Parts: sequence; structure tokens; C-alpha cells
Amino acid sequence: MSGHLRLFGEVPTFSEGNCGAGSSFFDVPTWYKYISCDGDGNPELQNISDVWGVVAGAIDILLYVAGVAAVLFIIYGGIKFIISQGAPDKLSQARQTLIYAAAGLIISVAARAIVNFAIGKF
Repeated sequence: MSGHLRLFGEVPTFSEGNCGAGSSFFDVPTWYKYISCDGDGNPELQNISDVWGVVAGAIDILLYVAGVAAVLFIIYGGIKFIISQGAPDKLSQARQTLIYAAAGLIISVAARAIVNFAIGKF
């Protein structure tokens, strides 16, 4: 089955220790990304230190959601900018929305990179 393709990548094959190695829909992270799996791809919590892998997976999911929300706010701010029709107060609100959304996106991407780097080191 590993030779078959699905819509967003190859069908993942699981082995011991690569629970999060398969591709997922729109690359959404999973809570079990950093823990090991059995031969069937089911996550296994073998000791208490695996809890930190679950916590890291949850943080990764939250940062992913924050990034998606920031992109949606950038789109919203762009629409507000277009429909402001040159009114100074509406332009100012749209500009602030775009600035805050861009800052949120930058912070979200940086935080996700830092978390992934830290998990890779430990």
C-alpha cells in the first residue's frame, strides 16, 4: 500500500518510533507526533517522559492554529482595506488589522520553529 498515492502525498507507513513521520491533510500536526508507535501506527505512551512529547504536540497544534488565524486576519484586513473607499478612519483600522495580523503570523512561525528546534535537541 505504500506505493499508492492519495490527494496530499503518499500513504504513510508506520514503524517503531516514527508515529508522526507520515504526511497529513494540509500538514496539520498531530498530538502524537513526538512519541513512538507500535508496528500498526498506534501511538504508545511507554514512560512518563512521553508526556512531554504529547505536550510538545499540543503546542505545535496550537501554534499551527495561530498561524492559520493570522493568515485569515490578513485576508480580513485586506478586504477591510479594499472596502474602506478612502475613508481615513476605515483605512487606519484596516492598516492596524494588517499590522497586528502580520506580527501575529511572524510570532507564530518563529515560535513553531523554536519549538521544533527545541524538541529536536532534547
